Amino acid sequence: SITIQQITMFAQSIPNKLVEFQHFLQNFNINGYKLTDFVNLTDILEKNTDIAQNILSQSLNITIGFVQLIIVFIAVITILFYLLKDTTYIREKFLEFFPEKMKKKANVLAIDSTELMMALEELEKDKGIKKEAILESIETALVTAYKRNFDSAENVKVNMDENTGDIKVYAVKTVVEEVLDDQLEISLEEAKKENKNAEIGDEIEIEIIPRNFGRIAAQTAKQVIVQKIREVERNMVYTEYNDRKGEIVSGIIQKADGGTIVLDLGKLEGIMPVKDQIPTETYHVNDKIKAYVVSVERGLKGTPQVLVSRSHPDFVRKLFEFEIPEIYEGLIEIKSVSRDAGSRSKVAVYSTNENIDPVGSCVGQKGIRIQNIINELNGEKIDVIEWNEDPAIFISAALLPAQVMAVDVKEEEKFAQVIVPDDQLSLAIGKSGQNARLAARL
Repeated sequence: SITIQQITMFAQSIPNKLVEFQHFLQNFNINGYKLTDFVNLTDILEKNTDIAQNILSQSLNITIGFVQLIIVFIAVITILFYLLKDTTYIREKFLEFFPEKMKKKANVLAIDSTELMMALEELEKDKGIKKEAILESIETALVTAYKRNFDSAENVKVNMDENTGDIKVYAVKTVVEEVLDDQLEISLEEAKKENKNAEIGDEIEIEIIPRNFGRIAAQTAKQVIVQKIREVERNMVYTEYNDRKGEIVSGIIQKADGGTIVLDLGKLEGIMPVKDQIPTETYHVNDKIKAYVVSVERGLKGTPQVLVSRSHPDFVRKLFEFEIPEIYEGLIEIKSVSRDAGSRSKVAVYSTNENIDPVGSCVGQKGIRIQNIINELNGEKIDVIEWNEDPAIFISAALLPAQVMAVDVKEEEKFAQVIVPDDQLSLAIGKSGQNARLAARL
């Protein structure tokens, strides 16, 4: 790829190079001898062997010096590359030469204080998280981060300005006469430099500028803020669903494998154990069902968990409130509910208004009201009974559909003997004693 022009230029420069080389030879001098005094290298060696050794040593010195220069050059490049990767370190070193006023203005930490304060104010408005609480959490986390990253046993204090967001790190030391531990103690003479009024036993705060702490501070602040946001959101969800305890919620089944049912309630999951499921029901993924909120608990990581049920007696009570306006408005009162989930339920209702028929209002015209509840419970039979203050009358109604002849109540023993016709005995007891058992619970 060499052009003719380049060859011509090189040829033209040869005479000049030869003149320079000749001049070099003429001025070359070793131990008072010039090269022109010798015919060849053999003559040099014959005249003085020390000259040859001198030439050799000078050549070695030149070579060693050249190698050292290369090593120094590589070292300088390496150090510059390392420093450029960590601009915080360079800024810290520059700050050592700054006046105290400039040092205060310089922000060593890699946090945009203005943006941080604005973000905290936005969080306070949107999420209700107090700015002071977040700053306090950041300070505590920074102390832990400092001790962990710098393997320090110092008594460290971190302050964040609530207005500017500037972060300052202080080493807290006790003023003593004789320093035994320089990380925790400081002599009175040194303490006087920081505070003229310092005395033995006082604690002095000395501002320190730890290397790389800006990056650590930024990461720690981010983690604390994210953690606080998650904690507040979890508390909000917990409070919301805790207030809905005892209500009915709708959810989509996410997991149904014959064991615990998991429901998607929107903001969190609902758990329905086997004991809270209706035995006669079959659940499928993506089915939408209603369930009764039994309790709201916190998981291992503080995540709220909602325990729901479809077999709870109050599930029937809430369905009645939802379907029958008179109950919701308080005109009719549900006195008690007994239930054998999936099979039969008994509901005792009462109204102080003589013009309202509590049983007829719950059943509805042609049974349409009660039928909606039965459909939600997948065909579970429901007996609606009018509550009565007289236990004998109430027990007779509770044993329906059996016809009762007489009831002997012993209130002191909380015992009642019920007399029924022979052909009504099995009906009064019910299948596996279900009717008598539900009546007793009612």
